[in-house]
Amino acid sequence: TEIYTLSLHDALPILTGSPFDLGIPSGFGTCVGCHNDYALNSGAGTPSITSNIPVNGYTAGNTYQITTKIVWNGGGPQGNVFGFQCSAQKTDGSPLGTFTANSSTQIKMGAGNSSTQYIEHVQASTSGVGQKAWTFNWTAPVFGTGDVTFYAAFNCADNSSDEFGDYIFATTLAVHELTVSPLVCNVNSATNSSCNASCDGTASVSVSGGMTPYTYLWNNG
Repeated sequence: TEIYTLSLHDALPILTGSPFDLGIPSGFGTCVGCHNDYALNSGAGTPSITSNIPVNGYTAGNTYQITTKIVWNGGGPQGNVFGFQCSAQKTDGSPLGTFTANSSTQIKMGAGNSSTQYIEHVQASTSGVGQKAWTFNWTAPVFGTGDVTFYAAFNCADNSSDEFGDYIFATTLAVHELTVSPLVCNVNSATNSSCNASCDGTASVSVSGGMTPYTYLWNNG
């Protein structure tokens, strides 16, 4: 029987604390289901998810960098081997956006919903000294999706090749979608040129909505 641990093996693709974990709605599973010597978030660890998504929100179709990180401040054997798993999904398990793996990560598809992505460590990327971070790309979903929540679970493992003695942590990151109001341009005042072919006409406009910066083009007709 294979024991799934974040110290020496791949993780089950269902355990980030996201709504559809364990393949069922409102599953909210984490690695504590197997690594259960300690309660979730009970050790001296600090989990985080960060990104370069602007504060005002992501733009549909754009690609951003996501970084998952775990810092261990407790000493002992748990500060040298780490693992993680991250997902972004709706409450029904549908994926939000698309992850792209690299040399330090891999993608698995979730139980109960084959389209739901879970991105996680690979064996070669589990070693660290007191902390470990993984950075990967995420492409934002289609316009109108709305808020997205990233869920991640981490293991500070004791490198014993079993599920005992490990501390599990979980955290989330919520980001907004950049919403753009309709572009509105009002001509406040206008003065015709004094004669044909002259260039002394004027116009004053006010613009709102759309996306800044604005570009103005004068057209003579």
